[in-house]
Amino acid sequence: MGCRFTSKGAVETGTCEATDVPGLYVAGDSSKDAQFVIVAAAEGAEAGMAINKALLKEDLAQNRSSTPSRNRRGEPYAKSG
Repeated sequence: MGCRFTSKGAVETGTCEATDVPGLYVAGDSSKDAQFVIVAAAEGAEAGMAINKALLKEDLAQNRSSTPSRNRRGEPYAKSG
């Protein structure tokens, strides 16, 4: 995919497990020398939050609203946009 590797063969990552390839995140054994399940789970959660944030930012940039709103009569929430 074109991402950089460390001298030990792991994928080089930065903030929130992001690689130098836009939109590509890695976690666990592919990004670290240590092979611990708990570390992989934590990195996966961190990468997941970063991916969610990036997708929300992209969505907002396209002027789409994902915020629920009530209509004038106070009926149940409906997704606007």
